Amino acid sequence: MCFDDKGAPTGEHGVGGQFACWVTSAGAPANLLVLFAQGKYHRHMTVMKATTRLDTLLVGRKVPFGPAGELSAVQKHPVSGAVALESTGLSGDEHAEHGHGGTDKALLHYPAEHYEMWGNRLQGFHLKPGGLGENISTLGMTEETVCIGDRYRVHLPGPIATETTKHSGAENGNEVVLELSEPRQPCWKLGHISAVRELPLLIQQEAATGWYYRVITAGVVAAGAELELISRPHPDWPLVRIIRGVYETPLDAEFLSGIVSIPELGAAWRALAARRLETGTVENWKGRLYGPFATNAHD
Repeated sequence: MCFDDKGAPTGEHGVGGQFACWVTSAGAPANLLVLFAQGKYHRHMTVMKATTRLDTLLVGRKVPFGPAGELSAVQKHPVSGAVALESTGLSGDEHAEHGHGGTDKALLHYPAEHYEMWGNRLQGFHLKPGGLGENISTLGMTEETVCIGDRYRVHLPGPIATETTKHSGAENGNEVVLELSEPRQPCWKLGHISAVRELPLLIQQEAATGWYYRVITAGVVAAGAELELISRPHPDWPLVRIIRGVYETPLDAEFLSGIVSIPELGAAWRALAARRLETGTVENWKGRLYGPFATNAHD
């Protein structure tokens, strides 16, 4: 299925607008040249299926983690069966720091294929899905195939859907709807848990950050569910474009003005862009990337 320039399904296999991100149910080419805003940005985008299986659902508890006993819930563990999802996240999932979690960061999605990439590139990297803090793990969705503001309906696996419908009395079993809100800004904890100090910077440079959702319709989610893309209001704003713009051309006024005007983008990201426009300066990333392991000699 394809979407037009207003994010509505076209019902056809073909580009649905000047800057559309292609989405097909089957048979589309593996790489499509996407012309981004005003013809200035070109990128090969991998095609994403109209539905994607939610392979693993994960939650974590706060435990001592940092060199001074700092708490963290970055290590997530798979959960089976139905899990309640509210506006601030999954039942049983904890956050140790201010700025983690909240309505703009209710769920973190990290593509499972990135683990293979890091394993091939980084000696000693042995983490598996859940190791980098995500709640949702899938194959087939990446920063190149999703856009800010995308909405996804979560179709539960058959037995869980039947049971949920029975208890809710709703014909659709109170199907959850998620909205893609912002990229993840990688922090030092990813370097610490992976034993690869530079991993947060590499994640940033590779635009392999993962992303957050806000919850539009709360309910129940479960591993084995299908994520169905139901709307794409900003097909000209693939996540990779925002990530590369923020980190590679951080003072580009046209780019910053563009993302400030996207209402679905998380408030913290819009505020960051507004500050850069106002001050003409870029915030220091050292504390976020290296935390207590930062050294003046190397950072």
